[in-house]
Amino acid sequence: RLQRVYNLNASEMIRGNYYGWLGPELDEVDAWKIGETAFTEGHLDFTIQWLYEALAMTRKREQSIGVGNFEDRIPATAKILALLGRSYLRQGLADKAAEMYTQAAYMDPRDGNVIALKHELVDKPPLTEPRIIDENFQRLCLLQNKLTNNKFDPRLNCVYRQVILPYYRFKQELISVSPYVALFYDVINDFESQSIINLSKTKLERGSVESNGKATKKESRTSDLSFLQDDELPVLARMSKRVGAITNLNTLQHVFGEPLSAEAFQVVNYGMGGHFSMHYDPLNEITLSRPDMYVQAYQGGNRVATFLIYLSDVEEGGSTVFTKADIAVRPVKNMALFWYSYTPSGEFDTDTVHAGCPVVVGHKWVTNKWMWLYGNTFTRRCGLTQDATQLDIDQHMMKGWA
Repeated sequence: RLQRVYNLNASEMIRGNYYGWLGPELDEVDAWKIGETAFTEGHLDFTIQWLYEALAMTRKREQSIGVGNFEDRIPATAKILALLGRSYLRQGLADKAAEMYTQAAYMDPRDGNVIALKHELVDKPPLTEPRIIDENFQRLCLLQNKLTNNKFDPRLNCVYRQVILPYYRFKQELISVSPYVALFYDVINDFESQSIINLSKTKLERGSVESNGKATKKESRTSDLSFLQDDELPVLARMSKRVGAITNLNTLQHVFGEPLSAEAFQVVNYGMGGHFSMHYDPLNEITLSRPDMYVQAYQGGNRVATFLIYLSDVEEGGSTVFTKADIAVRPVKNMALFWYSYTPSGEFDTDTVHAGCPVVVGHKWVTNKWMWLYGNTFTRRCGLTQDATQLDIDQHMMKGWA
């Protein structure tokens, strides 16, 4: 994933070099395992890169000593050559595959990959189509930070956003009018950030995605997460009120018999390579039709807005990107990213499709609060025209005019 998105070279990763950030070096066993995994997932170009690195290190190294290296160099060389041959065969390079088989069979004809390659040279497995990556997504992830092309729009500015108390203000940077996307700086302090991280660590579970009405674990989302209720920690209760003051939305958690205004805080941790593919925050109709989603569907409507707080800096990677809006936001500790998924006229804004780029170096901690439609019927007013933007109604919301 890191190679595919960031164009990282296997030889640099072997040396532990990630865009100048130095990490532990990898040995031939690591290279073999990565190449083998890439082969299983159909990334043949990466498979060949890693296997040649494993082959070079295996041939260079004398008889292995100690734990972590191949115990026998010759069989290791044979299985690497055989898997290279299987990769070439799936790219339509039968001659190169046959050449690899000749060398591998001479060394160890009983190896599983050698035997598999022997049969495949006769049976001819189907060609593997190259994996295609969204070029715009890749471009934004590589840039890590990018504002909209319409940067001379006078509406895109930095201001102190005033809330109910005139002396209580937040630094706001509006980076897109449509879709409405804004940054808020220093919305939380280091103590509050660490308190949220510490509480969530004991509850983290592998994140899932909604697919055909079911929550399933997929490679499109590799992270650990937990949900924290507002009353679990005084910090969370304060943060919920603070989010409400900044956004002028109702952020109180659901009270029985009342419309759903907001969810609990979701805390997410992304390790190296952790990411979340392109998605929308509002739930689809299949998910909302589940029996366990009755409250959300009939008393909430759907997620109208997202307030995402970065609880940590990230050394490299991990940006939040909006591919249709052409925006990339690099994580900054204690900063918040806020956007509406619905326009003031109530239409779903398809330009809010977004993703979390893979983390290259470091850990990415975030927490977010989702606000819902029905519980904010009288806090987020409608626009006076069909094409009204959030900016058109923002001043009215700040004054409490529904």
